[in-house]
Amino acid sequence: MFVIKDLVVDMTNFYNQYKSKEPWLKRKNPPTVPGKEILQSKKDRAKLDGMYECILYTCCSTSCPSCCWNPQSYLGPAALLHPDSQVHVHWKGAAEIVLASCTGFIDTNNGITAMDEDKALFFKKAIKDGCKRLHCVAIAYRSSDGQGSNDEEQLDHWALPEDDLILHAIVGIKDPCPGGNFNICAVVGNSADLLKTVWKGD
Repeated sequence: MFVIKDLVVDMTNFYNQYKSKEPWLKRKNPPTVPGKEILQSKKDRAKLDGMYECILYTCCSTSCPSCCWNPQSYLGPAALLHPDSQVHVHWKGAAEIVLASCTGFIDTNNGITAMDEDKALFFKKAIKDGCKRLHCVAIAYRSSDGQGSNDEEQLDHWALPEDDLILHAIVGIKDPCPGGNFNICAVVGNSADLLKTVWKGD
């Protein structure tokens, strides 16, 4: 199987750099009251814009394009060429956006079922409920007959199809808090539900 862009990358070097740079908020002085929440003004929050996205989304290590600055835009495509020259295009990204491009889904019998309005609402509710405690990512795919090529240069310029996807999975990812004896103020750029979850401390 010829891989154009894989969804799984070697993150060893990134985590080594992450450990050496320690790119998280740190206190200059110990807190006067242990465990007290540190409030942040909108002005102070704005100072962080443009300085955290690359770390949070590991742009360099996962070869994301410039649109990764908006986590709702980058869907992370991967195209896999099968021996029969059929191309399977896989997408991952913000669950709501990926779902909107799906016209079918994999059912419990491992078959493909058309996405009707009731099922779309079912998945939207599952995503909304999941986002209360988790970061939701959807994975979808579609097959393209006759568009495959063994020419790497041609594949690099091939526009990957973004519609008529088949929903394969919705994954909930729980981001663990880093250890340490310090307080942090979380900065999120995802959904309002995720922000509420972080604010409540769930």
